[in-house]
Amino acid sequence: MKHPNYVPKFDFLFFNPIHGNFVPKSTAEIFGDRNSPYQKKSILIGLPGAFTPVCTTYQIPDFEERFDELKEFGIEQICAVLVNDGWVLGSWKNELNLKNIELLSDGNGEFTEQMNMLVSYRHLHFGWRSWRYVCLVNNSKIEKSWIEKGFTNNPWDDPYEETTFDNVLEYLKNENNFHDVEKSKEIFFQIMDCLLYTSDAA
Repeated sequence: MKHPNYVPKFDFLFFNPIHGNFVPKSTAEIFGDRNSPYQKKSILIGLPGAFTPVCTTYQIPDFEERFDELKEFGIEQICAVLVNDGWVLGSWKNELNLKNIELLSDGNGEFTEQMNMLVSYRHLHFGWRSWRYVCLVNNSKIEKSWIEKGFTNNPWDDPYEETTFDNVLEYLKNENNFHDVEKSKEIFFQIMDCLLYTSDAA
């Protein structure tokens, strides 16, 4: 199972407490327009559910507390999408005192389904939920995915090995080192071209 190449076009709803209504916000607004020259890099996390043990104890606290490490590599935001309603996510956000992670409510599972990550948890009376995943998103383009192994309906386990903060950070470091090497090669060849030109001119 894998994700699409781009974040699906979808409108998430955000409650406006001043007017008491819900305001839509598109994925293009959240993750950047794929046609924009400005690069907006995000981490998108898909989670089985608010208040669940692995999400609450390990994954979300790690990304929340270590967000500054991601910012060093150009990551502007972390978003987590769950098949829960907004009121549940609001309570969970307050419980964890989240400041660096935006929680996105996908109550009907429509966005998660378009991400090819919707699975049944009906055996636990949880209905439909998201399989656990993490994506590196650049202007809505999914550049890298981490998906937990064993994708299946009605799972008894909740694996958490592929989608750890450390795995994401290691990838970003390696990518950064690769670009540094490529940039050094480019500069080297530019210098060599200048030296050869100067030599020929003399």
